[in-house]
Amino acid sequence: MDIQLLYIDSNRGTLKKHEEYLAEYFDVISFTNPFDCLQILEKEMVQVILMNDNFQTAANLNFFRKLSQLFPLTLKILIVSLQNFQISQTGGIHRISKLDFKKHGCCLLKKYVDEFYCKFITNLKLSNNHQSPLIIGSHPALMDQIKTARRIAKFSENVLISGETGTGKDLFAKFIHSKSERKSGPFHIVNCASIHSSLFEAEFFGHKKGAFTGAIETSQGHFCLADEGTLVLDEVSEIDLISQAKLLRAIENQEFFPVGSQKLSKVNTRIIAISNKNLEDQILKGTFRKDLYHRINTFNVKLPALRERITDIECLVQYFIKKFLCKYPKNQTLNLEENIFPYLREMEFPGNVRELESLIFKIMSQVRSRSAEIKLADIQPVLTMSQKEYRNIPQHFILKDFLNNIQYETIRDVFRNNKSNISKTALSLGMSRQNLQYLLKKYGLKSQL
Repeated sequence: MDIQLLYIDSNRGTLKKHEEYLAEYFDVISFTNPFDCLQILEKEMVQVILMNDNFQTAANLNFFRKLSQLFPLTLKILIVSLQNFQISQTGGIHRISKLDFKKHGCCLLKKYVDEFYCKFITNLKLSNNHQSPLIIGSHPALMDQIKTARRIAKFSENVLISGETGTGKDLFAKFIHSKSERKSGPFHIVNCASIHSSLFEAEFFGHKKGAFTGAIETSQGHFCLADEGTLVLDEVSEIDLISQAKLLRAIENQEFFPVGSQKLSKVNTRIIAISNKNLEDQILKGTFRKDLYHRINTFNVKLPALRERITDIECLVQYFIKKFLCKYPKNQTLNLEENIFPYLREMEFPGNVRELESLIFKIMSQVRSRSAEIKLADIQPVLTMSQKEYRNIPQHFILKDFLNNIQYETIRDVFRNNKSNISKTALSLGMSRQNLQYLLKKYGLKSQL
């Protein structure tokens, strides 16, 4: 998880030194005067308060104890001056000796955070308009990537985020944007797999009215929509080779001609590319350009699969329960009994965190328990069915046909639900009218409905 840490230190020298060190692992807000931080605590969702005990006054120590009463769900840690002081907990305050903090600072803090983490998730207050990217988990494999993402966010160079499906790549893209100097600019995501090669230039570079059949109005492309912000290329591996060359030129030069226009458009856009495929393998197969790969891979974030961080499952489950109850507040508030978690840790999740979230939503919506706690016996049928759904996918099939069938069924159902309204269907599917019209024609859906 991206932990927000409030650091209080009256010594400006140690404040600056420790702030730089802590910033590698935490999102740090710092103050020299403890009384100045109260307004921040009222506005920000701070998980950890760390205070260096340079004050040595009863008023300041009483203030820190008061924080424990005002913010009981926040982890409070006091760095004390006693040498060889045993780490202890008094009145909700953890204590670390200055010597131990100097030697093991962030490791000790992360140890406390790990112990505190699930309590925080359990008591987390979510709302339907919760917008900040919340990355759930404290496993070292995940924390290393959060550290990398925070470090590279301050630069403007392009980023490649890779990892299996359902590992949270889009969440990390949003996280990097939110920590960058571009955070006040647009954050624009494009699903590259949904754009046909014949429409690539019009979609990415925009077009003038009348530039081609169906261009009934002038349209900005994805690059312009992300100007002064971040353009996320989801499933970048699905772009064909010819379009990759056009994309490369636009990324390198930050300029292009909209379709049907003689006027050069210039943008200032950071690219974050996302792929669940190994692009180096795609280069060897001849399906991805090596020069484009190097252009988008200035920085790299590789996300771990859920099986590589199974200790995060409990916190993820607690978060998904909170998320479900926030979305459907009329449902009975339920918890899972403890012996369910070892069972979940033994399960296979090919769809990773996304599949786990789907499973928890199924459990919360389908299981009816007589008590306030869902028991393993209550959810056994749901768990069994969930595993069967993945095992029933045939081992040998043509991937292109399989994906085309999914695309056909999705477009058919959404088109039907929107009563054959092209504009509403395009909006629901997150694609342009032109691209939808092409796919409707491809699958013969207009004539069927």
